[in-house]
Amino acid sequence: MALHRGRETDQKEITMITENTMKNVEKLIATTSFQTFYRDYDWKNDQLTDGFREILHLEKSLTSAAKEQAIMKSHILEIARWGGLPNIGKIQCYNDPLILPLYEDNEISTAVKNDPTIAVRTIKQQTTGIGPTYISKVLRFSAPAQFGAIDSRLVRVFGLGDTQSGKLELLKLKAKQAAGGRWFIGPDNWPDEYGTWIAILNHITDVLNSSEISCPHPEQFVAAGLREKGIWLTADVEMALFSYASQTIYGKRQ
Repeated sequence: MALHRGRETDQKEITMITENTMKNVEKLIATTSFQTFYRDYDWKNDQLTDGFREILHLEKSLTSAAKEQAIMKSHILEIARWGGLPNIGKIQCYNDPLILPLYEDNEISTAVKNDPTIAVRTIKQQTTGIGPTYISKVLRFSAPAQFGAIDSRLVRVFGLGDTQSGKLELLKLKAKQAAGGRWFIGPDNWPDEYGTWIAILNHITDVLNSSEISCPHPEQFVAAGLREKGIWLTADVEMALFSYASQTIYGKRQ
């Protein structure tokens, strides 16, 4: 059976990507095995061989909560622990649950599709103690069909700030190093460039699906109703690119 496209291309998303950036995106698509990098994804307890079990748990929990507008501080703390955020005791939510209208009748709202940065700003206004990386992770787990995360590894490889690791400039975001050596995403061009990142991820998603390049999801995701067999979602493409960035910086784990 031929794969079908999981979503329709939005012309606005394409126009958010500059001509030069689109050339780099197309180069990335042509020279990268997204299937291989997806299979290679490795973060703490999440590997393909174990069915990305913690990611599966977080997606089930957050997507359900998001559809009910019931994302709590406890959800954000769980994501922070999963990601290894230091000083999670500083996380505060002014509304608990968050006021975050991502869905309309179980579908991503038109406003969020048209401007992903609306969701970023909505979370930012209601929280302290989390920045670009963890705001984007909340969105990634809440709506994996629309969002992917952005973190310092991805910015070091696809953005600015790390001349040694920079591979292909797709973003005007800049990675910086704190005094202790930890990398973080600087405030310049945030959150506007997150909108560009989502447009890039969604474009790659459309190309992979229309090209009938199957995503090798663990069966558990399909059984849970979080994926259609073989169909890429935005968050899947981000996982593959995180793996690509990790291998670019640190090499492939043996």
